[in-house]
Amino acid sequence: MKTKSENLFEQICKKRGISFQPIECGEDPTPDYRILLAETEVIVEIKQLDPNKEDKERYKQVFGEGKVVGFFSRAKHRVSGKIKHSGADQLRNLAEGLHPSILVLFDNTCGFSCLDGYGILTGMYGGEKIAFQMPDEPENEPVMTGWYFGGKRQMTEGERQYISAVGLIRINIDNVPELDLYHNIFASLPLKPEIAISIASRQYTLPQRNTEVFREWVEIA
Repeated sequence: MKTKSENLFEQICKKRGISFQPIECGEDPTPDYRILLAETEVIVEIKQLDPNKEDKERYKQVFGEGKVVGFFSRAKHRVSGKIKHSGADQLRNLAEGLHPSILVLFDNTCGFSCLDGYGILTGMYGGEKIAFQMPDEPENEPVMTGWYFGGKRQMTEGERQYISAVGLIRINIDNVPELDLYHNIFASLPLKPEIAISIASRQYTLPQRNTEVFREWVEIA
């Protein structure tokens, strides 16, 4: 049985006239789809963020009991986990060195995962860190000395270069699924934006191939 995220992905492909082919499961982990963008074969793995124990409790409080709840976003950790554990082997087995690949994510938690571009950014390249130097005199203010991506980076110059981009399925105001793409600046086989435009409503990248200094996504026109 197909997951909700797989059905939404197929809707996107059909609406845009994109050829897609589900990949049969084998002995080794396999990704979900082959798609054809222009004349480029792209391998796609679909992963949805399903409700965990905390999400279910919040859902009960909000929708069942009418309470107002507050919580911190853990989107970075969820994205990081999907990159590290759930999608990596599948994409590596079929895409590495052969085809561009996309790891597509979908928030199936009614928004409790807080999955957005920032969560994908920090899940790919590491959490946002700001360094301060404490003053010698207590009456002086601390001075910011650095703004950078922190540890547990999933995509680097030597890690997971076979993932060309991370995709995010979102539902627009007309209740229609759309796909946004966040390109991996370290990809060994990048997915060209002029090709990806046939499936992506929006595309983003980092301004430089460098994650030593923290940077925000820049939308590709």
